[in-house]
Amino acid sequence: MKKLGLVLLAGGLLLLIGAGNGCKDNGTIPPIPTKPPGNQPSYPDLDQIPDDSVGQVLQNLIDNTGVAFESQGSTQFAWHTDDGEEEVAGSRLEAKELDDEDVAAVDTFFNQYDVSMNNVSDGTVVGLVGYEVNDEVVCVVIKSVSEADLEALEDEEDLDLMDLGDTSTDLVVECGELSSLLR
Repeated sequence: MKKLGLVLLAGGLLLLIGAGNGCKDNGTIPPIPTKPPGNQPSYPDLDQIPDDSVGQVLQNLIDNTGVAFESQGSTQFAWHTDDGEEEVAGSRLEAKELDDEDVAAVDTFFNQYDVSMNNVSDGTVVGLVGYEVNDEVVCVVIKSVSEADLEALEDEEDLDLMDLGDTSTDLVVECGELSSLLR
């Protein structure tokens, strides 16, 4: 049986619509923003990353991976636990059109931390993994097929011939401190 899927880029959000045999509704997963909310401050250079426990993690990521992050800023993201969900305030880094080597460097950096299975979501063109850095700091790493590659894939006449193997990756890293209620 043939399975079909459709990816849409709408209002800065990546939407994955799937259909076919074996598809299962696992509930609603909130869309992953590819841009920070408009009212969040941006840090135009790396010298302005906050000097706190979250900033230390992000600075270590920059220092240990060599990835050229393009934008930094404040963010809020959802962190899921067995007991519920918390909106976490923190800082983010963003990089666009990374090659496999840069993505692997980020993966290697975060592999030193525990994965939070409550904060893992994966799809064809976008995925999210949450990491417990320590008792206070948590991070989510959002990887997606780059917007430029998605636009090129939209032009494919036969979706069966889509090859995601040669695409670049857009990456967002968001880190923040959990409230004392979830520690």
